[in-house]
Amino acid sequence: MLGSMVAGKWLAVILAAGGMASALGLFSAVLLSVSRVPKVMADDRLLPQRLQTLHPKFNSPYISIIVCASVVSIMILWTFGDLLIIDVTLYGAALFLEFISLIIFRIKLPNANRPFKIPLNVAGLCLLVLLPISVYCIALTSAFSVEGKMLKPALFAIAALLSAEVIWRIIVWRKRIIADH
Repeated sequence: MLGSMVAGKWLAVILAAGGMASALGLFSAVLLSVSRVPKVMADDRLLPQRLQTLHPKFNSPYISIIVCASVVSIMILWTFGDLLIIDVTLYGAALFLEFISLIIFRIKLPNANRPFKIPLNVAGLCLLVLLPISVYCIALTSAFSVEGKMLKPALFAIAALLSAEVIWRIIVWRKRIIADH
């Protein structure tokens, strides 16, 4: 719209094409990086071995790329607002686990060799973590307080988080059974 106002339809078409090319490039970069996670999990025997299959010519985990692209393609059914709620919920939960790990490692391994160490004691780390965790809790609470609009994606994200623990327990149980035989 801005392009057509400034210089006419030709600039609007060029800007739209550039925006689509940029979005495609970002999508490809994110998809190629995300597809490495299932590949590595398959390497560790946490997911089916087929996901670690590498393309003979490009040496990329093409089965994992296809699976990840399929999952992302299903997400087109959600609105942008819904995807935002899901992303914030899942990312916030992951960040929470990282903060908890930071505090636990500081308690259990206080003198471990690290290239970088946050210059705070455990109490300082707890205070540091308090702000982002509070923002996360407020955002999640507001998703539940808005009448129905954000409830469905927030519940979906929480169900995904809870299912991850159940799936992890199944994987551990299955690995134990395989190891016993």
